[in-house]
This record gives sequence, C-alpha cells and structure tokens, in this order.
Amino acid sequence: MTQEVAGDAYARAAAMQGAATDRGDHEEANTAHDALIRALAVIRDCSDRGRSALTGLLEHADPHVRCWAATHLLPLDEEAATRTLGALRSEPPFVGFNAEMVLREWKAGRLKVP
Repeated sequence: MTQEVAGDAYARAAAMQGAATDRGDHEEANTAHDALIRALAVIRDCSDRGRSALTGLLEHADPHVRCWAATHLLPLDEEAATRTLGALRSEPPFVGFNAEMVLREWKAGRLKVP
C-alpha cells in the first residue's frame, strides 16, 4: 500500500469511525478504528513518518477526519495539529468534545500518540 492509498484508507476509516460514533454504533466505530490504525501504521512507515499525509488531511471536508489527523500529527507538527484541534472544539456533537479532550490530555503530557 502506498502512502497515498494509505491516506485515502485513513480518511475513509476516520470518517466512518466518526459517523458510527455519532450514531452510537460502537461495533462499527470499533471496526473503523481498527482500519484507521492499520492505515496509520502504513503512513508512519513513510520517510516523514506520515507528516505530509496527515497535514494534507487537516483540510479534509469531514471534521472527524481533521480531528483524527490532527491527533496523529501532534508529535510531528504540534503547531498545525493544535491549531486544527482548537478550531474543531466548536464542532458538534462528539468532534468538539474529542478535540477538547485531545488538547487537554496532550498539554498535560498524558496522551501518547502512535
């Protein structure tokens, strides 16, 4: 799988995970999360550890994709990631909450990002 293909798979899985979470479908959310982590592993194997792929996803139309990408970008580009997460805090229903919690835990040093 190439970085571009992995980026597309990552975006699809992030969008599916977010939509399933919004609906309260924990089984589909968990399945989508597993796919997201598999795509992230491929992205992380790239020479820039996925920085370019994740940065590109910060402009995705789906706020769930932007939230996941910003979360996974934190160790590589904290400024861009925190800016995106900060902007997402006003998104309903779970995206804003997730963005707020990611920022809080990252700043407290308790969040370990794969």
